[in-house]
Amino acid sequence: MVKHVSFREITQADLPKLWSISFGPEADLEWMKFNGPYFNDPILTWPEFSESFTSKRVDNPGYAVICVDDEPVGMLSSYFEDGDLGYWLEVGLVVYDANQWGNGIGQQVLKPWIAFLL
Repeated sequence: MVKHVSFREITQADLPKLWSISFGPEADLEWMKFNGPYFNDPILTWPEFSESFTSKRVDNPGYAVICVDDEPVGMLSSYFEDGDLGYWLEVGLVVYDANQWGNGIGQQVLKPWIAFLL
């Protein structure tokens, strides 16, 4: 049973763990089958992941790491489709480990995430 679910801004220190659970050699890649519309995205190497996440997601309030009992398990993302108008919000949520699915993690973070963004 999930004890404590939270989210926070992604830091540089989170990147090794996030890569390990999303694309690393031991990662459960089942999540990629449901990552629409990005179904054909490549499996990122550590250098590719580190460069991409550092430039786009670290210290960016539009992205967050999902934690269960303070351990990273996934990620939240957001952007406004209409740019600076800020009316058409797109959000994303991924829990990387299929063994964590069905535990209510997404349900617990989605509403507070949207409230945080607005």
